[in-house]
Amino acid sequence: TGDNAGFVVGDTVRIAGVNPDVPASDFTITGFLTLGDAANFGGASISVFENATAQSVLDREGEFDEIFVRLDDGEVPAEVARAIEDAVGPRYDVVTGAEVTSENLDAINEFLTIFERLLLGFALIGLFVGIFIIFNTFSMVVAQRTREMALVRALGASRAQVIGSVLIEALLVGLVASLIGIAAGYGLAAVLQWLLEQQDFAPPNGELVLGTSRIVIALAVGIGVTVVSAVFPAVRASQVAPLAAIRRSEQSASERHAAWTWFGLVMLVGGIVMVVRGLGQEGGDKFTTLGIGAGLIWIAGIALAPTIARPATRVIGRLVRRKVTGELAYENAQRNPRRTAITASSLMIGLSVVCAVLILAASISASIRSLVESTFEADLTLSTDFGEFTPAVATQVRARDGVELVAEIRGGTVKLVDNVEELVAVDADGVDELIRLAARPEARAAFTDGGLLVFVDRAAEEGWEAGDVIDIRYPHAPARVLQIPLAGTFETKGFFDDFVLPMTVYDANFTDKTNFFALVGVEDGRQDEVRASIEKILEQDYPNVKVQDREEFTADQERQVTQILFIFFALLFLALLIAGIGVMNTMALSVFERTQELGLLRAVGMSRRQVRSMIRKESVVICIFGALLGVVIGVTFGIVFVSAMAEFNIKELAVPPVQRVLVVVLAAILGVIAALFPARRAAKLDILDAITHE
Repeated sequence: TGDNAGFVVGDTVRIAGVNPDVPASDFTITGFLTLGDAANFGGASISVFENATAQSVLDREGEFDEIFVRLDDGEVPAEVARAIEDAVGPRYDVVTGAEVTSENLDAINEFLTIFERLLLGFALIGLFVGIFIIFNTFSMVVAQRTREMALVRALGASRAQVIGSVLIEALLVGLVASLIGIAAGYGLAAVLQWLLEQQDFAPPNGELVLGTSRIVIALAVGIGVTVVSAVFPAVRASQVAPLAAIRRSEQSASERHAAWTWFGLVMLVGGIVMVVRGLGQEGGDKFTTLGIGAGLIWIAGIALAPTIARPATRVIGRLVRRKVTGELAYENAQRNPRRTAITASSLMIGLSVVCAVLILAASISASIRSLVESTFEADLTLSTDFGEFTPAVATQVRARDGVELVAEIRGGTVKLVDNVEELVAVDADGVDELIRLAARPEARAAFTDGGLLVFVDRAAEEGWEAGDVIDIRYPHAPARVLQIPLAGTFETKGFFDDFVLPMTVYDANFTDKTNFFALVGVEDGRQDEVRASIEKILEQDYPNVKVQDREEFTADQERQVTQILFIFFALLFLALLIAGIGVMNTMALSVFERTQELGLLRAVGMSRRQVRSMIRKESVVICIFGALLGVVIGVTFGIVFVSAMAEFNIKELAVPPVQRVLVVVLAAILGVIAALFPARRAAKLDILDAITHE
């Protein structure tokens, strides 16, 4: 914190606490500290006071949040903990250091597990794309070496030997590629860590960990995927009769296989069934089932792609068929629909996820906007970027000329029905005026008198009715019970949780009185004047609090949630990069395969420029085909997963058309870029050498 701000010992820094009687004050910096060996704690700014000052600034006069105990040598922590617990009574939790460490690690690991699963998901997407690239590569390479393998068979090699030679080649390629991948992955991780450090978001004293187990896993996955991807091409190569292969330079790769079409249809039906089933489930099982359904639909798209490649590229080819180079590019894409489909499938996978995430991001933004509009009626909103703020802000704002009403919102964690729940407290006067809860008049009156409001769905789930007495327990003092009557239910949940208390009851029973938000109602026509007056208060005494109108507040809430999705887009970029490499690889092999054909085209008058144009246009046709498949599947995935996230208050579905068009345009640009190297190589072929090439 000191380094980032350029502070030195003796400087003064203005700090706003939460004590309503102590406004922001200037403090003298007397030194700097680390947390153990860590000088950075994930980007958090930390200020440390001695106890008396901390209690004043944090409104904890005479109180402590935690007390740490050091034991004499030889004492048993569990025994001392029981003795202290007997002394202080049931109001306090007394736990050993080992228990605290375990609880903290469990909480951290719970978050890390979610994050690791997300990263693993994107890694699997990249790996899935890579499988198609490897499969396509070996299919083309084996097809180009059909005559060579046939001669080997004619000289006495068995089918098993042909298969073995291809698999050994795949093993060696996989080994070399995996070693390069491990080195590149370590370098990429170092770059990502550096970027996080620039944003003050890196872990404290974080070091890149590359243990033996990770190297072994990476090698096993890399080599295994490469060998498995080469099995089918190897088997297919071994099935061709030696004499037939000698007479023909390539296998009939363009033949349609009805079995694959039927397989694709079965996978499609299975995927739809799993998706429908998942939408009817609850909890974590829902997303597992939906994930399986999405995977089956992916497989269906891949299996059906060769069947629809020719009609699809026939339509897409109209974009490039105006000149002879475009006509040739179109014919090349039509020539081998299976190869076109496999190349497009690698792009389809990445772009389908991109489309799904775009729909999710747009739906989150739309849902947040809807939540704000359905919950808050205020003209102005007071909040902070992180954490809470003192109620003194609301007190001073109430006294400003032109302010009609201020409603504070605060809350805490309680234990209710054996579950840890978030409870929100609001000013009863602000309900209906600044806060929309859609509670019935009788429930609204009982709430004002000190009752509890419960979200209508939760009340139905628990079987509660108005007048029932609800027991609320304090998480860290389970012996303390607050019994409160149920005033009724509310129907507009918005930003709120399932339980809402009137502020008077909350303040009488909870010590933490800091606010999450404060909503301000202003006299008609005086919003700018009142806002300027509030900003003057905040600038002077509460610099951590900001005032926003409805539009600004909505945009701020959208930004805080959707900026997390940019991490996903960065990871998806890697998957698209892999797909782009696959397109480039396929085009390069295709150029090598058509060396003689390209030489003949050059011999009859095609210029180098026309050759480059033909290769680029062919790549664009393939990429647009893959993009359209990706958009169709991605939009389907996006709609399904948004529908499944209603329990997280994501209830507004948004399918932005402009972004879908941009995805297709991006694919076309990717096709041009991926074709640059193959097109350059094709244009440089020597005409005579190319004509005599076999």
